[in-house]
Amino acid sequence: MIKKILTMLLASAIILSFSACSLAVPDDDNVDGNNLPAFGTDKMVGFFAVIYDGEGNPLTSTDFESDDAVKYYREQVKFDDGTGDYYIAFTSGADVLGNVRLRHTSGADEGLEIDVDLNFTYELEGSVMYLYGVYFDEENWSYYVNAELTVVALSSMSGSEISQNLRATANMDDDEEQTITYTCSVNIDLIYTDYLTQVNIFEFDAGNNVIKSSTRQRGENYQAGENCQYVIVEQVFTDKNGERYSKRSLVDRSQEDDEERTINLFYANGDGFTAEDALKIDFS
Repeated sequence: MIKKILTMLLASAIILSFSACSLAVPDDDNVDGNNLPAFGTDKMVGFFAVIYDGEGNPLTSTDFESDDAVKYYREQVKFDDGTGDYYIAFTSGADVLGNVRLRHTSGADEGLEIDVDLNFTYELEGSVMYLYGVYFDEENWSYYVNAELTVVALSSMSGSEISQNLRATANMDDDEEQTITYTCSVNIDLIYTDYLTQVNIFEFDAGNNVIKSSTRQRGENYQAGENCQYVIVEQVFTDKNGERYSKRSLVDRSQEDDEERTINLFYANGDGFTAEDALKIDFS
């Protein structure tokens, strides 16, 4: 019997933002009402990471179950009604991940893709990240970290990926064999960033004239004026040598998608990690 599952995609960023939707997906051992064999191994459903400094001291939690752990995984949470039905929640820990991108497909070819960014500042240069897969033990309805790991150095251009690919063959009701698969991939982009010290916003009219300028305070969104055709957002950074430089982004009134009108800003915490702060530009 196919279970009805309420899927809540709880995605995020170094400050994780959440969204929700509903999706009916089959039971892991059932596709289109046909009983399928188990893959013979537990499915990978996410990741757990520990960051160590150059001397081997942990800078983040080494306890997977801690709320302060760097982790992100798909969790099957049973309802309290005793039916065995469950909903899917994407669970995170420490508030250091950003720009989470999820892709989840169900059926005979089930797939889970998790892509995240980890923005860091110069304090973490020379550190390393130990990356583990998180696995779901369906028999005991629990989650654990595999002993296998991937080690990657934190540098200005680096990243790490882990994956799992499972395959099995099933005899369907019509006696035809069908191959079923499960794929899980995790990709973490490690992004070096300098200290963001100031954000300036400039409004331009249709004649490319500056009609207003202001300095944005942390946590604020921006309401453009009636005569504003486009906005330029200037991010002013200070590097570890004290040198200042700027990066600029343009947001046009014609861009109607919320994502196109949103600029993700990353403020340094002072400990090597950053906090994401989304700036939304509103032309309405």
